[in-house]
Amino acid sequence: MAAAGTLQQCYLLVTTRTSAVLSVVFAEKDWAAEVSSVLFIIMVILLAIVELVSRLIGISMTNALTGAVHNLYQGTLSIGRGEFSHRIPVKGRDQLADLETPLTR
Repeated sequence: MAAAGTLQQCYLLVTTRTSAVLSVVFAEKDWAAEVSSVLFIIMVILLAIVELVSRLIGISMTNALTGAVHNLYQGTLSIGRGEFSHRIPVKGRDQLADLETPLTR
């Protein structure tokens, strides 16, 4: 027996059903379940919007790039056939536009 005023370490072993413990823990926190489900739905909607915007940006960038490459391809085919009057429309100020500029002169 320990003297009065001293601390003594002891262990407590409890055997119970997990479902009984969880039902007690979450019984009073119905608001937490509602809030978490609303937050989950909001996150799903936001991620769907981000995915849609990403796809639209990707499609527009792909179209711009393939269009510029197609114009260069058509220009080189025209030069290969000896058609030096063919003009390539130059759009933008990037490296592809720099490649198209000498072919339009």
